[in-house]
Order: sequence, then structure tokens, then C-alpha cells
Amino acid sequence: VCAYRTVECPHSGCNLQIQEAVLAEHRKTCPYRLVNCPFLQCTESLQAHQLQEHIQNCAFRTYICPNEGCGLQLESELVQVHELCCVHRAVPCPRRCGKEIKANDVDDHLLVCEVINAECANDGCQVQVRQKKGPNGEVIDLDQHWQSCIYRKVPCDNEGCY
Repeated sequence: VCAYRTVECPHSGCNLQIQEAVLAEHRKTCPYRLVNCPFLQCTESLQAHQLQEHIQNCAFRTYICPNEGCGLQLESELVQVHELCCVHRAVPCPRRCGKEIKANDVDDHLLVCEVINAECANDGCQVQVRQKKGPNGEVIDLDQHWQSCIYRKVPCDNEGCY
């Protein structure tokens, strides 16, 4: 049998006509050869040219949490749940001071947050407003509630009224 005779690659879908002398080498790299998914729990066997797409969508691919300080490795089907509850995820300050903090650092941040929640100073009003101390110690109403508070005292223009 001549080593230079032309043969067809035996992998389904390849159809390459190749010299028998190099067939063994081609079979090792043929894009139509069968390969196994690299993830241990996956039992999928597929053609080599399909592997990259499969890896991107495999339910058993591993995911490393990108949140600084976490680095947890988990399977892709658990990613959405983890992203919602990761204690290292960034969350906005609940007092809306503008800072993003790690979820597990919220309590510590609230102890030093420059914004405080306070009840409106107008008698009878129970609205919670966000305030912070100004550079001279004055209280700044961040929600500007005082402008529309129905309990605020306004001067009366009528003579004799106070």
C-alpha cells in the first residue's frame, strides 16, 4: 500500500482528501475530531470546532466572581444568585450620599456617612429628610423638603398677623 495515496479523513463532516502518510498527524488536529468538554461534571462529547462555543455556554463552566475580595469559583447556573447576594458587591449608600460601598461594609459606612436621615424640623411634619453638616456646621437639607413642607412657617403679609 502506497503511503502517498489519497484518502479521506474519517471524521464525520471533514471530507478532507489527504495523503495517507500525513493522515495520522491530521487526525490529531482535525477540527471535526471528537473531544470532551473540559469541565469535569460535563459529559458532552463534540467536534473540536464546536468546543469554544460550547465552553461559553456550558452549564458546568466555572465562573470567578469579579467582586474585589470575593474570587469565589462557582458553576454558571449559580452566577445570577451569587451576584445578587455577594457580600463583596458594590451597592449605593442607602442614604444616597453618592458613594458605592461593599454590601458587607454598609453598617460601617453608615457610622461615618456625612448624610443623616432626620425628621423634618417643622412642627407636625413627620417626613424623613436627608441632611448633612455644611462646612460651618450648618445643617443642609439635601432633599430641599423645607421648600414644599406644608408645615413650614411663612410670614404673613396681612397687617397685625404674625
